[in-house]
Amino acid sequence: MKFFELVACTPWDEVESSFLTYYGSGYKDYKKRIKKKKLKKFKETYAQLTATSPKETSWRIIVNKYTEDNEVYGDVSGLNSDPADDHYYGLGATPPDEWLGMTIDSRSFESFSHCEIAAHCLWELTFYGFPNAN
Repeated sequence: MKFFELVACTPWDEVESSFLTYYGSGYKDYKKRIKKKKLKKFKETYAQLTATSPKETSWRIIVNKYTEDNEVYGDVSGLNSDPADDHYYGLGATPPDEWLGMTIDSRSFESFSHCEIAAHCLWELTFYGFPNAN
């Protein structure tokens, strides 16, 4: 499944719930009003993804599960199409259209649901800031 297909079949309401589960603790120090503003930016970015055309790429997205201090996390990385290259690469600075064209590695679905994968990818996609509107 390509990332654009996952975004197309996963509504924001489901993604928001997973997003808050994994990343909501980052907002504990802020007033609720600020939290809603931040969440609105993530929602707007997710909506932009549904309206963006994917760019064809041979790269893949993998979301690995890891546990630290009894908390479960998702780690999003990129995989090159070369089977001899088993290194994980950061995708934080990758443009949204390239994200959308990437296949999601099947191992990601062993640990996470569609909405969890979308939430982890959205977090990584916005790590260096929110992408500009189309």
